[in-house]
Amino acid sequence: SLVRAETLATGEQRFSLLETIREFALEQVRLHGEAEALRQWHYTHYLARFRHADHHLRGPEAQEWFARLRPEYDNLRAAMRWTLDQARYEDTVWLILAANWYCHIQGHWHEQLGWIQEVLPHRHRFIPRLRLGILIRFYSVAGPLDTDKNAQCYLGELSDLAEECPVKLLRVAAWVWIARAAADFAQATVAWQKAIAFARVAQGPPEIGHEFGVISDQGFMLSAPTGTYATRLIEHGDFAQADALLREALSASEARGYLSGTGATLGTLGRLALLQGDLPQAHALLQKAVLTIKSSYHLSVLAKIQPLLALVVLYQNDTIEARRLLVESLAVWRIIGEKQYLAQLSIYLAETALWEGHLAEGEAWLAQALAYQVDPRRLGMALINCLLVAARLAVARQQFQKAATLFGAAEQVRADAQRTLVAPVRAQVDAGLATVQAALDPVTFAAAFAAGRQLSLVAAFTTLLAVPAPATPDNPASAP
Repeated sequence: SLVRAETLATGEQRFSLLETIREFALEQVRLHGEAEALRQWHYTHYLARFRHADHHLRGPEAQEWFARLRPEYDNLRAAMRWTLDQARYEDTVWLILAANWYCHIQGHWHEQLGWIQEVLPHRHRFIPRLRLGILIRFYSVAGPLDTDKNAQCYLGELSDLAEECPVKLLRVAAWVWIARAAADFAQATVAWQKAIAFARVAQGPPEIGHEFGVISDQGFMLSAPTGTYATRLIEHGDFAQADALLREALSASEARGYLSGTGATLGTLGRLALLQGDLPQAHALLQKAVLTIKSSYHLSVLAKIQPLLALVVLYQNDTIEARRLLVESLAVWRIIGEKQYLAQLSIYLAETALWEGHLAEGEAWLAQALAYQVDPRRLGMALINCLLVAARLAVARQQFQKAATLFGAAEQVRADAQRTLVAPVRAQVDAGLATVQAALDPVTFAAAFAAGRQLSLVAAFTTLLAVPAPATPDNPASAP
């Protein structure tokens, strides 16, 4: 047969020509001067296909729609490359917007960023809302990857376009990324509150169509910023306001049928329970979150929530399952390359190694976490874990004064975040402190502990946490 047929995971039939027949057909098209018309048809077809699919990718049938699109990724690439080669940059942007969510979930972050970077120099040709749309997409990819050194250059332009834009959902998305890029929490809070306020009033008749992709999804654009701001509030110890926002985000996600949003919000509620020391509630919420997210095929969200479940099962003494969950999540972030989550996973793996008694492996993972050079403020709850792991390693190396200072720094961060250590962790901290107090005279211990409480995070990371990585970890199969 000259045509190959395959059955997709959805049960649908997909047909393709044998390569030799395909090449012959393309040559005939070129000979008859119809190549450009065919390319235009190809672009139009796949633009429509990804636009139509986008809304379904966040619904209850997400897995089926991802399965339909997966075989078409090479066609998406070809259509994208044609628009770029022909300098049809506006067409490129519309295709980027249509395919953004698919590329995000499938982990095509670097390739997507490459397309965006090719069109950014031409953005002033676009109408304002399209220009705003591509800048939003730039920050949604470049921000987490932290690879574009020019990222800060566009913030003023993004803010100006957001202020002038009449479309509320575009303003929501813009203020989300302005908030994420803010230098301090007070500035970020203003931007988060603007984003959420616009999201709430944008729940009426649609102002834009599906051509803007995920930005046009009203339910998503309410649940996402609300849930993300709640996470920031948790990191700053405002648990009550965070809980209220999470309930709002959960309601919006459930009403939309947005499974990964529902799972992410359940996961953040599980994080909140863990920070408040409620291990059983954290376990129940995180288990439900992981199961929900798996139904949505959103691997990056799964890889954010699964490590929290790993910590819970670790504290319940199931080190094998904890390690499995962490290594599985680490594989996802190694593909994506987002340093914040790579550092967090390395910290949790260091803690797991210590739980198992593998000190050398724990040192190796901690050194790996520090090597990512992530701003400590971006580590979230992993920051306390990091300080406590370093303190326990210092105890094991009999560096008791350094251990006392690290315990002091961890206690200050814990108090500022209003975090309650779960009982198993509290027991380990108390045991470590008892060892240090027995080794030091009371005056030396008190001075070192107080010095730790007064340290800035930067000082703690640049001096106290500097540890040499051992040559041979206890568990080389899973070491960095």
